[in-house]
Amino acid sequence: MLHSNAGCFLEDILLFIQQDCTVFSGFLTGTLQTHARKYNQPIDHLSFQFTVQPLYRDQEEVTEAMAKLHFGEEMEMDKDVTTPEDGVLVHGLFTDGFSWDSDNMVVTDSRPGEMNSRVPMLHMEPRMDYVPDDSCYHAPLYKTAARAGVLSTTGKGWREMTVQ
Repeated sequence: MLHSNAGCFLEDILLFIQQDCTVFSGFLTGTLQTHARKYNQPIDHLSFQFTVQPLYRDQEEVTEAMAKLHFGEEMEMDKDVTTPEDGVLVHGLFTDGFSWDSDNMVVTDSRPGEMNSRVPMLHMEPRMDYVPDDSCYHAPLYKTAARAGVLSTTGKGWREMTVQ
């Protein structure tokens, strides 16, 4: 299971900081809508391909850097990040019951004594009629550690993400 520090903003987003997002499902829908409009595709045929990037962010450092930014400025740490043509980059997620092996780029057992470990930055890319490969790991994504089975905004079940 992955969960977030909860937080969001949405414009022409290229980098998303997962902090204080109370409507993560709205962020996901907005990302799909932006892609659907850009390519004139039906939104109900779009879903996300999640690709783990070999980059971690310390959320305290991000929060501190964001507080010092003025309108239109870019964080220094963002200057080395390659901007994807489509989709969004997300960070600030944590695991529960597993961890990420950055050397081999795979899901692995939790480290001894560590309940929640950080997830590297994810590229969430909308894909038309996307069906993940069977070898991909399917992990539920919750916006809190409460593991509630129903989204407060829609009344529908939790989102599932496929990590590859």
